[in-house]
Amino acid sequence: LATIYEGTHDYEAAIKYRKLLQNLYPWNADNLLQLESDHLARKDMSSAMNSRDAIIKMAPGTDVAKRAAALITK
Repeated sequence: LATIYEGTHDYEAAIKYRKLLQNLYPWNADNLLQLESDHLARKDMSSAMNSRDAIIKMAPGTDVAKRAAALITK
């Protein structure tokens, strides 16, 4: 459902479902990366940085961590 809402640019609804998925599977870095992107689409820099930091903490040095860091610097 989150992907569908992202496709229609309803980021608030997408974030709701991304957070539900995060609660079910907190180590899903790809989900957190998309959550970061959704927050950025809503101009919520603080929440985006929280997602980024969670990714970097759980998967330091990985490709997904590098992509998370790169989203914020764009």
